[in-house]
Amino acid sequence: MLESLNLKRNESMKHLIALIAILVAIAVASVVMQPAKANVPWRTDYEQARNDAVRDDQFVLLNFTGSDWCQPCMMLDREIFSEEWFAQFVEGRAALVKLDFPRHKEQSDAERERNEALAREYQIEGFPSIIILDPEGDEVARQTGFQPGAADDYRDWLQGAMSR
Repeated sequence: MLESLNLKRNESMKHLIALIAILVAIAVASVVMQPAKANVPWRTDYEQARNDAVRDDQFVLLNFTGSDWCQPCMMLDREIFSEEWFAQFVEGRAALVKLDFPRHKEQSDAERERNEALAREYQIEGFPSIIILDPEGDEVARQTGFQPGAADDYRDWLQGAMSR
């Protein structure tokens, strides 16, 4: 009887080990199969970005965001700004400036004041607000908000706004 219990215990252990192996394989596969996320070079210094854009004949993309509280801002970052196609599209074409209005993250008083001044200058009424400036500093396009599943439309808008 004791031998029979040991056999059952061994079989149960084998099943448990097989189940764990399957779960680990699924977890690894889900991580490996996800598309690579891009590391896009956002700046916080508007003036420096504008100077570089003039020098390099590039657009400036202003991203007015509430990065730690605004759900549409987080979706825009996840579905557009962190994608590899976006990084490739803006490379050499646009200086990117993130103007953040966090509620929970630390931010210097100087950065907060600069961002608030730019929000007043560009008359920001909601988040996220994306403004595209041409190399001369003139506004060529503006988009406020972001809808889930609208990545293709947003990509078309970006490409249209920064075409020349």
